[in-house]
Amino acid sequence: MHGEVHNGDSLSGDLITHKSPFEYKLAVSFMLAHPYGFTRVMSSYFFQESSDSPPYDDDYNTLDVIINPDGTCGNGWVCEHRWGPIAHMVEFRNAVAGTEMGNFSLEGDQVAFSRGDKGFFAMAKSGFMDGNFQTGMPGGSYCNIIDGCATQVTVNGDGTAQIRITDSMEPILAICVGCTGGRTTPEPSTTTMSTQPTTPEPTEPSVPNYIHRTIIFIEKETAPGQDMFATGGIGHERRPGCTEDAETSECAISITTNSLGETVHYEKYNTWRVGDTKLDWYGEQSGQGTFNGLSAEGTPLAWTSNLQDDPGYQPLNTYGEHYWMVDMDMDCSETEQGWFEVKGFVTGGVGEETDVSQAANCIGTAGGDAPYTSAHHMGKCGYLNVFKFSDPSCIIENLSE
Repeated sequence: MHGEVHNGDSLSGDLITHKSPFEYKLAVSFMLAHPYGFTRVMSSYFFQESSDSPPYDDDYNTLDVIINPDGTCGNGWVCEHRWGPIAHMVEFRNAVAGTEMGNFSLEGDQVAFSRGDKGFFAMAKSGFMDGNFQTGMPGGSYCNIIDGCATQVTVNGDGTAQIRITDSMEPILAICVGCTGGRTTPEPSTTTMSTQPTTPEPTEPSVPNYIHRTIIFIEKETAPGQDMFATGGIGHERRPGCTEDAETSECAISITTNSLGETVHYEKYNTWRVGDTKLDWYGEQSGQGTFNGLSAEGTPLAWTSNLQDDPGYQPLNTYGEHYWMVDMDMDCSETEQGWFEVKGFVTGGVGEETDVSQAANCIGTAGGDAPYTSAHHMGKCGYLNVFKFSDPSCIIENLSE
């Protein structure tokens, strides 16, 4: 018997494929961790139509697979087997070969199990896991090969270990005896170059695995001359060590804001985002930019529209006019189980939003229910978050980094 997430005949069908990279990485990682059958990892090519052939030259010869300097594949090939979690799980499967599955745990969207005394695997689709598990492994320190050994797991003498997952984009943990999680991508012997079409997979950024692009939209029709800012982070009642200084407060979250454009329309946004390194509750940050003598009231947002003729048109805005937007890279490790709080503030006499009781189970391709209640909007790190000013509705969409 063999196991596969899809095959050459089903790549363009309704099974989980590279078209959903988040689910695909989880599915293939689980397949490689589980002892069932003989596994096969597929690798294929970009396409526009489901009937497209593999990439070819002027003489209709199929193009060779080439490896780009950043590790991605060229000549129109995708190479899913080179995606980080999948490549690292090949090392795990080789290390635990011949062992049985044990200590199986399944709770909600969290699954964990051991492979003999050679390895332990855990996965949490929501992006968070924190619990004590029996790993079945000898006591010692092991590295999580999924993040390239950036994090360590200490296994006690009785085989138990505190397992923590906080990466919402790749919520997987795998430790194994003798594994190094090396950056060199292994080529699994069972890889098949499929002649079925596939969609593009975004290049993974060369940043720490806990830093993820995060988008916030807040809908509010404002008067000319009014601007919107965001305050937020984690509520002071949730954590000790929170101060009124963004640089030292445990409730402030580290961010790097990204440009939305260089036209006059974005002049205020680009000026106010200079020196803004935290999503916090405290207004203007020390050293933050000023515009014509006007100080920032928090993290700046820019007015955007879904209409291409508008000066504030943004492709990610598929919702309408008057959606104020900030694009940032956020440190998800500083959030609460991948979630953060945010509140809009409008200048010109409007002030901050009224308290909201956010709807449970936000809609959208990612959706989700925040791990705790707040009087503010609850956003998800690494995703596109859509809110309305003083309104409890919420949309959370998957976001390709």
